[in-house]
Amino acid sequence: MSEEATINASVIKVHATSEDIGINAEISYYIVGGNEQRKFKKKKKTGIIFVNLEVDFEKTKSFYLTVQAIDGGTPPLSSQAFVNITL
Repeated sequence: MSEEATINASVIKVHATSEDIGINAEISYYIVGGNEQRKFKKKKKTGIIFVNLEVDFEKTKSFYLTVQAIDGGTPPLSSQAFVNITL
């Protein structure tokens, strides 16, 4: 992504699927690692990751986020993926 990206600009969309139906198939997304500076935020239900704060190439060239997807089942099932965002 460009370091010129504005706050609230969409960066990437993560996507997970579930073979369940109904509420059990509803997936929520969380950033569970790599976002200590809060540079990014996400939409819980869509998996879209947005710019939350200004980024600066001279300070940080890459961000390595861990994203978790959790379905609505009982018990809930989850999976994690790694997202590399390079300026």
